[in-house]
Amino acid sequence: MTESVWISRQASRRLNLAEWLTIERAAYGVIAALALGVRLWGLAWQPLSPAEAAQALPALAAATGRAYDLADISPLLFTLQRLLLIPFGATEALARWWPALLGGLSPLLFYALRGRLTRGGALMAALLWALSPMAVWTSRQGVGNALTPALTLALLACLAAPRLCSRRLTLAAVALGLLLASGPAAYTVLLVAVAVLIWQRDAAARIWREVCQGRQDTRSLPGSLLLAAVLALAISSTFFFVAPSGLAAAADLLGAWLWAGRPGAGEYGAWDILRRLLLSEPLLLGFGAAGMASLVGGSTLRRNDRFGRFAALAVGVTLLMPVIGVGRHPADLALVALALSLLAGPVVAQVLRNAWAWRRDLDPWLLASLSAILLFTAAICLPSAYSTWNNADWRALYTGVGIVTAALAVLLWLVYGVWGSWDTVVRAWPVVPLLFLLAWSIGQVSGLSYDRDAGRRAAVVIETPSPNLAEFRSTLRYLAALKGGGPQAARVDLVMPAEANNRMAAVLRWELRNYAALRVLGNLPPDPAPIVVTPADLANAPAEHYSGVNFTVLERWRPEGLKGFTAWLRWLLYREADGGAQKQDAVVWVDRATK
Repeated sequence: MTESVWISRQASRRLNLAEWLTIERAAYGVIAALALGVRLWGLAWQPLSPAEAAQALPALAAATGRAYDLADISPLLFTLQRLLLIPFGATEALARWWPALLGGLSPLLFYALRGRLTRGGALMAALLWALSPMAVWTSRQGVGNALTPALTLALLACLAAPRLCSRRLTLAAVALGLLLASGPAAYTVLLVAVAVLIWQRDAAARIWREVCQGRQDTRSLPGSLLLAAVLALAISSTFFFVAPSGLAAAADLLGAWLWAGRPGAGEYGAWDILRRLLLSEPLLLGFGAAGMASLVGGSTLRRNDRFGRFAALAVGVTLLMPVIGVGRHPADLALVALALSLLAGPVVAQVLRNAWAWRRDLDPWLLASLSAILLFTAAICLPSAYSTWNNADWRALYTGVGIVTAALAVLLWLVYGVWGSWDTVVRAWPVVPLLFLLAWSIGQVSGLSYDRDAGRRAAVVIETPSPNLAEFRSTLRYLAALKGGGPQAARVDLVMPAEANNRMAAVLRWELRNYAALRVLGNLPPDPAPIVVTPADLANAPAEHYSGVNFTVLERWRPEGLKGFTAWLRWLLYREADGGAQKQDAVVWVDRATK
């Protein structure tokens, strides 16, 4: 190869890269980096919840060569966690790594939906999904259903191409196999797909004929797709065929979904789910509702209104399951947020296009800026009027300022519409709720995923690990060093009777994972270890020469325990709540007779 040819090829490569890296693709990269940042930052700040501990313990046992049971867990997440725990060990961050990583990369998949949502609509949908409070919170949970939204997006991206081919269908089959191994929520996605196929059966038949057109192996195509899906399901469930019981665990996911979907009263009520959706996703709900209205009004926000109707159907089905089902859980709302993002993205893009259209007009900028300032002032003053930290004079001042600024924010638009132009009002006012609700969503992301202050209760889930677990860990490390030379040598017994709380048992087993000489027992042994951990309701000490200290392991709290309007307002705005939690304690017993 001559030097001139080599230089020409290198220049061509640089040119191709420059052509490929468009502003749009760079924007998707920035959104993905933002999504990764909010999902991966501080993954180890919170102890594992009971569900996360129950999921991670079999992977830890498999990674260390011990027996494990895959019942009631996600086989796909078991495989992924096992891949990390074998070389790197067991930490809270690694137990949550895969859902956070896949959730952070998932906004890139919206790029494949440009033909359905328009370029701007797909980009805004990716941004809304990246900053959705429930999507971020779910992605930071080490449970199988946290993988489902990202895999659903992958499946949708494969099927959303303007013209399908066998390669895309094969990738969709692989995504479907992985999806069915992720968690029970995968069958909610499958229910949406079945509903769409029944509803759009003529369009589905036409697309299938287009795929088969010109192919000589038409009859073998369904079998090839089925084989790809089954292989993906089998490999991901069985850790590359090393753990055959993963197939049984994958099959059990359907039964778990059917059980969770039956009507009835469960741990969470329907109002718990709806309240969480209203509190955490007003941005998606508001602009998603506008997207649904655009379907009725015949607006051309999308290139394909059939896709908009599909998103509306997906919102209904994904919301129906957690509302009526006995196994309803807040993590199920991530799928609702995904469907709402598909509806809201084009609406937000249209609002921003309108804002760009009046960028040289001073009046809309003044209207939007002044009303935003007034509304944010009212949002600060009105809650402060109910704060017990302020005296009566300050509360009266905050009340007056809050009412005046809120009223001025409304009158400003009315006055300008009457004496100015209603057309300007219609084009400019959506920017204000967009900014206001975006700020609320960012606050919800921080409050649900990062806020660890004492006295704050996000109440996404009823039962949470106690902050007291940090003191539990440090005490055990001190006692292990005192009694046995450290975690690798100290003898520790974890006594959990059959009637004890299995959720607390999972958390305690995870917290004691580094103690090599740990024994997990159902009853107090005749030869107890120097350190014994028992539930607090097991009143008897292991022996007379043992002393114990209580530690809170789990806390259960519901907002229904709040008393009065002020308490509810402080919780709604700042997640502040005083006491009222039901505590589940464990006792650490230490043998005073040994050194």
